[in-house]
Amino acid sequence: MDIRDLDEDRANKINFESFAGKSNTKIIFLNGHGNEDSVCGHKDKIIVSNENVGLLKDKITYARACSASTVLGKKAVENNKGSFIGYSRPFSFWINGNWSAKPLNDKGAGYCLYPSNEVVFFLMKGKTSAEAHQRSLRMMEENMKMLFRMNQRNEPGTIGILETLWNNYDGQVLLGNEEAKIG
Repeated sequence: MDIRDLDEDRANKINFESFAGKSNTKIIFLNGHGNEDSVCGHKDKIIVSNENVGLLKDKITYARACSASTVLGKKAVENNKGSFIGYSRPFSFWINGNWSAKPLNDKGAGYCLYPSNEVVFFLMKGKTSAEAHQRSLRMMEENMKMLFRMNQRNEPGTIGILETLWNNYDGQVLLGNEEAKIG
């Protein structure tokens, strides 16, 4: 499987369009700021929008970006075999200021980030879009139960993390072909 990480300054529209436009690209993971009809890359410059949404046609797309499923996601799967997993609300995670540069090292952020990462891991293992989506939701449910128990023990910060995780859980959606997979 050809994997391209368009990180930092490489996360721009030119590189995205070059990569996404290749016919053998099966899965696209977008991780950036977003809104109803766009997702941004480096320095919050738009890399995918209604203008180039056709590049997502027949592909499996996961957008960890605020509200991207509401318009962009629907257009991405219109009249094709692709799928789009994304959020109908702002995606967010709780973070301790000490870990802002490395959120995966922050236990609090992990409650939100690890379930969202499961989407990509499951898709890369050849699972269907529905299986990846459901796995992520189940993991969020498990984390919410754990956080609820932690809150009952009065552990600090758990309510904030729980509220954030619920927002992600309630907002994560799967659009298009639920059976889409890379294998």
